[in-house]
Formats: sequence, structure tokens, C-alpha cells
Amino acid sequence: MTDQADAVTTPPRFRGEILTPGDAGYDEARSVFNRRLIGRPAAIARCAGVADVRAALRLAREQGLEIAVRCGGHSVGGWSSVEGGLVIDLTLMRGIRVDPASATAWVGGGTRAIDIILEAAEFGLAPVTGVTAKVGLGGLLLGLGEGYLTPRHGFGVDNVLELELVTADGEVLQASAEQNPDLFWALRGAGPNFGVVTAMRLRLHPAPQQGIGGFVTFGHDDVRAVSRHLWEVMEHGSADYFPLAKYDLDEKGQMRVAVIPGHVGGADLAEREVGALRSCATPVNDETRPMSYVELIEEIDGGGASDDDPAAPRRQAWELKQFAFDGDAERQIEAMIEQTEGLAGPAPRPFISLWRSVAPEPPPGTAGAAPRRHGTALFVASYWSDPADDEEQVRLVDEITAAFVDAGVVTEAIDAINHVGVLDRDQERVRRVYGEEAYQRLAGLKAVYDPKNLFHRNCNVEPSR
Repeated sequence: MTDQADAVTTPPRFRGEILTPGDAGYDEARSVFNRRLIGRPAAIARCAGVADVRAALRLAREQGLEIAVRCGGHSVGGWSSVEGGLVIDLTLMRGIRVDPASATAWVGGGTRAIDIILEAAEFGLAPVTGVTAKVGLGGLLLGLGEGYLTPRHGFGVDNVLELELVTADGEVLQASAEQNPDLFWALRGAGPNFGVVTAMRLRLHPAPQQGIGGFVTFGHDDVRAVSRHLWEVMEHGSADYFPLAKYDLDEKGQMRVAVIPGHVGGADLAEREVGALRSCATPVNDETRPMSYVELIEEIDGGGASDDDPAAPRRQAWELKQFAFDGDAERQIEAMIEQTEGLAGPAPRPFISLWRSVAPEPPPGTAGAAPRRHGTALFVASYWSDPADDEEQVRLVDEITAAFVDAGVVTEAIDAINHVGVLDRDQERVRRVYGEEAYQRLAGLKAVYDPKNLFHRNCNVEPSR
């Protein structure tokens, strides 16, 4: 135990618990999704409410501890962990209150996507979230929140109606279109920069009657035909169609593409649109099937299972880089095929993933700071189990990403703000994602609410000077 940890004591009347190295539960509490980036904090403040969050912030200020905020611990960049500092852990704050009459819900700051999806489903309703179950809503919806319901109902952040925030100096504020509207604008797109969000009120929508999940996989000879079809869908698919595609090599080293249809429309529309995918080439395997919307959300990451569950997939480490395709479709497809075919070699190998990036424009005057750009989101990613592979896997992902940049076929991805760490601490990239006008406005507000940049473990906007 470090001297710094020895000095961390539980504040008076703290209703949660303060964990330090050596305490029971400490190692489990410090675990995050990307195991390569798990830090060893001096303390973890597992907060039971707003008063605990304020006390934890006061403790951090008094002892000069760097702060990380953990909601779901899903940050690929590891920002919900910290080495030697203080983690403000909101995972105990998962209360949910659904109001079916207004189709809204209040959720606590530690709520995960699956929590509100299951609760809202009891009333025939659903929130806009991402495509995985265990991601924390705080990190997701203060960035963008893009998923199966986005083409019809907008980004998740567009459906945030009100927030409760604890600022760097411990002040508790309400932010909405009526209260602190400038802060409300900033929180919806750059929220982790401005404080700890302890509660949110969300707009809900009628839950889809079904989803089409599972993978349909196509082999090497059909990759181009399937890709051209996917590009057409990404541009012109219905508002109920949000496919995700994964390009990698099979066990024989041949390129393949596997697609989760992610269709949430009626049976007739799904049959037409997903049927067109199945018939654009000959699948080598088709495991797609109708399922409930809850099952569709749970499909990618196993739903409610803990990351520490021995039966859960062991994803020791992740590396992820994200951009968006821009320009000529044929050049994009050829660049992607070239990079995927170049992955030959011993496993683990990186993979390339795509999803649709489209959202209706919000009503005039209601947009937040989240950027908007239609297109196709591109992920270069890898996961592996052996820490000895860390350096090589990161190098491979960096090389592939650099090749896309050098080919001139990519631009900044709007949802990179949801994959913090993707942008690293590169202020020029952050500026490009938000746009210069929005960035300057954000920097001015940052100077008001967090002038010392206490909250910097995020897609960081530095305070204007």
C-alpha cells in the first residue's frame, strides 16, 4: 500500500464505501473493460448518492488526487481507471423511475444500458442507447450514444431532457433547456468534461416488437459484392436498419465479412431489407433470427454478466482506433479489403468493423454539442488475452489506421467521443471532431465550470485561458 493510499480516509457520514489497496473488493472494483489499462488507484469511492460524490470530490481536492469517474467501466481508453488517484465509482447509483404517461425516465448516474432497457420494456418503451448492454449510460449519453434506434429517434444524447451535475467545486446543478441552458448544451456531447452527472431524465420511445440479430457470414469471393450492398444500406436503408459488419480472416487465412443486421422494424420490412442482404451473395453461414429487442442488445457483450464472471469472454486487452469513411465508395471498399487481407499471420489478429452513422436532425434550437455527420463509422480494433501481445497488437492497429489516413479515405468520426482514448489527448483531433466554433464555446464553458481541468480523463476540452 502506498503512502498516498495510507492517507486516504473515509469522509464523515459517507454512506457508500472507500476502498484502498488491500481491502476486500478493491481488485474487483478497480477492474474495467479494457484490462490492459486497469490502474491501481489510491482509493475508490463507491458513492451511494450525491452527498457521497461531493465528499469524494472534496477528498480529491484536499489530497491532490487525480480523478477518474466510473459509470459502467466500459471506456476502451481506460479513462474510468487511474493510477494512484481517486476513482469516483457510481455503480451503486442505479435507481430508475419510469413514467409511462410522459414516456420518460429518471436514471441514476451508474445506470447501465441494460438496466433501463429492461425496466422500460415493462411499459412497452425503450431508450436510445448504444449496441451493447453493459455500457454505462453516463459515459455513453454524455458523448453521443449511437445504436439500433438512432436512425429513427436520433442519438441517445438527443433524448436527454435534464441532468443533475456535481461540478469540480462540489456545487450541485440542474441543467435543462430551462435551467443553465448553456451548460445543458455542453453536457450533451462533451459532458464528462464538466463534472459528475448523478442523474439524468431521458425520453423513451415505443419498444421495437422484434429485432433481427445473429450473424450472416460471407466468404472471400463475395466480400466486394456484400460491401457494395452494405454501402447502399448505410446510405439509403430505412430508419429501422442499423447493420454492423466485421471484416477479418477465417481459420484458413481467407477474408470474410460477418454482418449483424440490427433490424428493428416490422416483419415485412425486415424480410425485404435483410432478405436483400442474404441474397446479394451466397452466405457461408447464416445464424440470423428474429429476437426480442432485449436479446438483440444483449447479443454482443452477454447482457447482464459481470466482466469478472468466469463464464464471460476473457478480453484481457483492447486497442481501438476510429474514423469514418469519406468520399468515393469504391476507394473505401478497396482500401478496407487491402488492409484486411494484409492481416495474415499468427493470431490474435486485428479486425475491421463498420456501422451506420446517421441520425435525424433534432428540432431547431435543441441540439447539444455532439457533432453530426452522416456516413459509415470505421473501427480498427483488436482484443487479446496475453499481456505479452500488448505492444505488437497496439502497433498493428496503429499501422492499419495510419494506412487508411494515408490513403485519404477517412475523416474524423463523430462517435469517437464515445470511445475516449481513441482521440488520446490530441487537442487538434478533438477540435476537428467538434468543429472550431463548438470547441471554442466548450472551452469557454470549461473555464467557468472546471477551470483547473480536474475532469480531464475523457475526450478532453481544455479550458480557455
